[in-house]
Amino acid sequence: MAKFRSLPTPSAMIEHLNRFVYGQQRAKRDLTTAVYRHYLNLAHREKSPEGYEPFGRQHVLLLGPSGAGKTLMVRTLAKLLGVPVAFGDATSLVESGYSGEHLNGVLRKLYIETRGDLDAAHRGFVYLDEIDKIRRQDVHTRDIAGEGVQSSLLAPLDGCPVEIELGNRVCSIDTSRLLFICTGAFVDLPDIIRRRLSAGRTLGFRPVGEDATELTDDQALARGELQDLRAYGMIKEFLGRFGVISTVQSLSRDDLVSLLKNAEDSALRRAVNWYHAHDIDLVVPDESLALLADQAIANGTLARGLDRALSKLLAPYDWQLPEMADGCYRQIILTPEAVSGQAEPHIKTASAVIGHTSLAANLRDHAGAMLHAPRRQADIAPKPEPSPGCAWPADVLDGEQNTRRQSIVHRRRRSRPVVDNQLLLPFDKPHEDEQRSTNDV
Repeated sequence: MAKFRSLPTPSAMIEHLNRFVYGQQRAKRDLTTAVYRHYLNLAHREKSPEGYEPFGRQHVLLLGPSGAGKTLMVRTLAKLLGVPVAFGDATSLVESGYSGEHLNGVLRKLYIETRGDLDAAHRGFVYLDEIDKIRRQDVHTRDIAGEGVQSSLLAPLDGCPVEIELGNRVCSIDTSRLLFICTGAFVDLPDIIRRRLSAGRTLGFRPVGEDATELTDDQALARGELQDLRAYGMIKEFLGRFGVISTVQSLSRDDLVSLLKNAEDSALRRAVNWYHAHDIDLVVPDESLALLADQAIANGTLARGLDRALSKLLAPYDWQLPEMADGCYRQIILTPEAVSGQAEPHIKTASAVIGHTSLAANLRDHAGAMLHAPRRQADIAPKPEPSPGCAWPADVLDGEQNTRRQSIVHRRRRSRPVVDNQLLLPFDKPHEDEQRSTNDV
């Protein structure tokens, strides 16, 4: 987390994102502006006596293919600003009132991430991925996983409080202080946009304008409008809650190669650091990087596929790196033939340096001492007190009294009484003899 005295400007945030995410300048511009505006709005709300928000709320909806950097941008921004972020999957959500996952489960993750600090939770992001999967479905029954979920999200997006349960505690999350960022691939949306553009292209027998069928998916998404998202299956009330709707573009072969070579947290840099910790140099020529990029594009995973493709190539060596380092292996070259599966990587050896200990060997010793270290009493966290805004439910009994009553009921092995065909809980209205036994204890 970077140290700063004032909120970074959108241009400063973009400069930081450029170190980790390649391209996507439009999405970076729209996302950082929304984040900048959101926190200035919160600051004005805290300084204003009446809690006035002059700049309004602007949630973000990002459209674009998987593996283009949507999640990484949000995660990097949250790390830069030092705020928590709760990641959720919209495909698991169901409409309120039905059995399944609801938004309060995602907000519970946000509260847990802050270790019970409600103020810190109220400064965080809520990230919902796969939002395109809750599109309206043409079904004969109630659409509880599509349009029903969109309707359930309207109130939190408007800032209505949401209660979450944490064991015996109930906390109220003020969603008006949270920034919601929703993302999705929207795979069929470019075809919908092309059909709309093609419908207005012909006038009589003469075509007017460019041929929309020749537009790429990225070009089509850039010309999308709200009516296209409604045709896709998103309801207008849901779309109206998002002040920013932006797109990310697919990454080309050159983009992926540049990402591998230049991004600070790229899959190649992590692999090079991993092998260097064992005193082994990992060399990947540009021709090999281009082949890795082709594999990621062919699989449709783009940036995410680079990590998997590289890991698959290095898997035969990763598990035996300590032995290879002891055996004087000093360099592994992933040639284009090795990437394409036509040959094995080229390996070079060299004599060991007497008295030299690799970084991995030192870390192994430290990890062993860490795993066998006894747990100190000071490391055992005490039971946290409820944060402001959290309260113990009124019907929850004190832990000690509850335990004593449970022992009494277990000892007598009594069945629960039934009054007016309603089963009473054993601790709600105890019999007089049970009450006397409890008082005697």
